[in-house]
Amino acid sequence: MPSQSELIDNEDQNPLPPLISCNPRVKLEAEQVSLANCFKLHKERDVKRQFIDREHQRDPNHPLRITWHPTKLFIEINDSVVVRKLRICNASSRLVYIKSGRFSNEAGRLGAGWCCLARNRFLLAPGIVADIFIKATPREFAPIASAKMTLQLTAAHMRDLAVAFFEVPILVNFLKHIPPETEEDA
Repeated sequence: MPSQSELIDNEDQNPLPPLISCNPRVKLEAEQVSLANCFKLHKERDVKRQFIDREHQRDPNHPLRITWHPTKLFIEINDSVVVRKLRICNASSRLVYIKSGRFSNEAGRLGAGWCCLARNRFLLAPGIVADIFIKATPREFAPIASAKMTLQLTAAHMRDLAVAFFEVPILVNFLKHIPPETEEDA
């Protein structure tokens, strides 16, 4: 192995020549550049990019689809507890877990207490039907005559992260409606 002094003295051992590069392009002046062409190129690229983005949106291999009957629940609440049955069918091609969620629109809670009687999630095979029971316990009186609510259902495949939310509309009429007193009535 050669010593450092020999390497310094003998610089010819480096087989690569020193890198010298010159710019072979012709220098352009500002007057020679057309801005219209630059903007046109950018617009064409953006249009192509948007077209590609719309074209390649991912569709799920196994979309989540469930159906229910009746499509809208009509409930009239008087003095007794009301229980309604909602039949749910798995319309997708794979096993689906379904969980009944919460009731939206708190106006319905003014006239009754609500409970959904399928508290845990349940497994539903394709084409199989399951029942969810909705129980309404009336209050002493209802300050509103009617309410529109929705029951939220959550569906998911077994090991997938794909989750879908479905809302079942519920129309409620309170027969024990007593309008609140106003200052004019007193």
